[in-house]
Parts: sequence; C-alpha cells; structure tokens
Amino acid sequence: RMMLAPDRCIWRFKELLGQPACDELPAWTHFHTAPLADGTIAVSIDGELISLDEVAAHVLQALKDMAESVLMQQAQRIVMTVPAHFGDVQHELLTQACALVGWEVVDFLEESLAAAMAYAHCRVQLAQTTDLPDETALVYNLGGGTFEAALVALSADNVQLIDMVSRSRVGGTYFDDRLTKYLIERFEQQHETRISHAPALVERFRFAAHLAKQNLSFEEATVIYLPYLEVPDGRILTFVHNLSATKLRELVGDLMEQTVQDCLMLCRRAQRD
Repeated sequence: RMMLAPDRCIWRFKELLGQPACDELPAWTHFHTAPLADGTIAVSIDGELISLDEVAAHVLQALKDMAESVLMQQAQRIVMTVPAHFGDVQHELLTQACALVGWEVVDFLEESLAAAMAYAHCRVQLAQTTDLPDETALVYNLGGGTFEAALVALSADNVQLIDMVSRSRVGGTYFDDRLTKYLIERFEQQHETRISHAPALVERFRFAAHLAKQNLSFEEATVIYLPYLEVPDGRILTFVHNLSATKLRELVGDLMEQTVQDCLMLCRRAQRD
C-alpha cells in the first residue's frame, strides 16, 4: 500500500503526537496534514481531518484484538508502555485513543523498564527457581524511532530502576532514512534524473533499504535489485547496487555512537553514585 498509494498511508505518526502543526514532517512521509482548532497536527485524507488519537485508536484496536485472542477474554484495563520522553500531552492523547477502543489506562510504563521486567521474569522462568543472585543489568532498547537505555537492579522478586536515558529521533527508521537517501542519490547520479518528489518511487527505495538493512544484520554484503522504475521523464530503468555492511555502518555510525555514549554515561553516573 505504501508503494501504491503513499499519500494515503499514515505512518511515523507517533513522532507527531502532541506536536503543533508545522510544515516539516518526518522524512519520507507523504500524507498531508493540517492544524486542528487547538493548533495540534492532524492528518488530512480526501479533505477529512483525522486527529492523531483517532489514528492511534486504529492501531490500538488491532493490538486489542490480538491480545484478546491470546487471553481468550476481554481486556479492559491496561498498562501501556511508551517512550520515556513522552510527557503529559502524549499520555493524554493515548489515554483518549485507548478510550475509543474500550481500554482504561491504569498507568504508563517506560519501554526500557518494561523490557527489564520481562527479562527479570524470563530469568526466573528459565532458572526454574527464585533463588537467584542479585544482578545489575543494562537494558539497551533501540526501537523504530527512539532509543532508551536503563540501568536496573534485579532481585528474584523485584526490579529497581537505577538510572535511565531516552533519546528521540534515533532508531531503525532513521537508519532506513539514511540508507534510502544514499540509494536514491546513487540512482539519480547514475541516470541523471530526480525522483525525490515521486512518492511511489521513493517508497520502492525505502522498502529495499529496509530489507537490505535486515540482511546486513547477518551478512557482510547484499545486492539491491529494483527493476521497472518509471522515472518522471518516462524512461523505464533498473537499479542494481552492491551494499556492504561496512557502508551501512558508515552511514549510521554517528547514530550508533550516540547510543554507545549514552550507555557509557549511565555506567559512569552509577559509579559516581
């Protein structure tokens, strides 16, 4: 759908929650926006304004259906995991979105702390005993658009947060952005054309970049092959590119270095305390 109707596909909207309406959207998003009466941003589809809590409600409804199919019963009260940098405005919008699907939000929990709790639970389950030594763990949580690191103290029946750092605009989607930009620039240079304002073509490159990134998690090189690319001047072109893991690390190295430095900072602060 992103390749067939990119202007009708809403994604990366979590970055816009609670933000004022503006002309600058996250990279490679093609949907249209407009301000609501309160000045916050909304999505415009066929002239109809859709608030971001309504968009979130569609996602939450799918999650609710999946959860209830596993639990074999209705879920009415939930604890929602969110990025640590979310504030009262984002919490309120998500609470409204949950209400639209029949959920009551009991509390919000930082994503990295939720990961630590899951690890602590699995640690006990795998050991099949609660007689475990206390442990200090560093949780490295690199998501789609945010990064969090948390230093936690674990015992058999408790998870205590020692310190945490959260950084927005760092994550897998931003890796995809860097790689998409690089591939499009290579294509434009090879064929002396411009496709940055052709959303359907951009989406083909973005999807190829995402798959290449995944492949390079396990391989040292991968081949990107995109046939039948119809550029604005009417030519039908093919793009073939050999991409190495070294090149990917070069493109996203500064983002990864930020996460490493954040982890080291947490450890230094813990040592001082």
